[in-house]
Amino acid sequence: MCIRDSFNSAKYKVFDIALGSHKVVWELDIYEKVGKFTPLDVFVEFDIKDGVVVHMGRKVESAIVSQGKLQVKFMKGKADNPKVNAIVLVKGALEDTDYAEYQEFTKNREKLQHQKNQRIQEERRVNIERKLRAEEDLDLSSFGNRYPTGSSDNVEEINPTKVAINDFLNYAYALEAVIVGFVIIFFMICSIVLLDITTRSRERRKCSKRPRLNNITFHTSE
Repeated sequence: MCIRDSFNSAKYKVFDIALGSHKVVWELDIYEKVGKFTPLDVFVEFDIKDGVVVHMGRKVESAIVSQGKLQVKFMKGKADNPKVNAIVLVKGALEDTDYAEYQEFTKNREKLQHQKNQRIQEERRVNIERKLRAEEDLDLSSFGNRYPTGSSDNVEEINPTKVAINDFLNYAYALEAVIVGFVIIFFMICSIVLLDITTRSRERRKCSKRPRLNNITFHTSE
């Protein structure tokens, strides 16, 4: 039997195979066996003696149905529906089939898959190293622009404040942020000044409303 799966992980298609009512394959998971888009061949040996199927020394009465037809059942298991692409009946022993070639193919496939996985891991490692190297080169380039190299006669004295300001202005929207900050500070100062003026004006009004004492006369007694 040839079977091929298209799922991306195991445990998504699990089923049983039976001759009549007798199971010959239990909980078959195609992806777990061979992965995605890879054919899986399942070899099942059985004998037919006097019109009765014998599998692993056990007679299976219900395997032969009317007109001598062999009944093969694909039984739904833990997940999804069963699947089969082809069924081939070969008269003879297991050695008369392509079982040996399939086993060789399986070994080679596993070896090729292992090599492919190693190649993928190596490519990832190389890409990561290139990315880190590019980031280091970028950092060194920025460092070199900030602190120029050369003879001591041509090197100007570095002002830390100027360097910090330049670094800040290199960020996106830095100038806009500075302008907005100055505007906010300006309005805060204006609000404080207006509040002070308003407070003083109120105090002056209160003072003007107080009664004034005029023509005060002092009497004395002898």
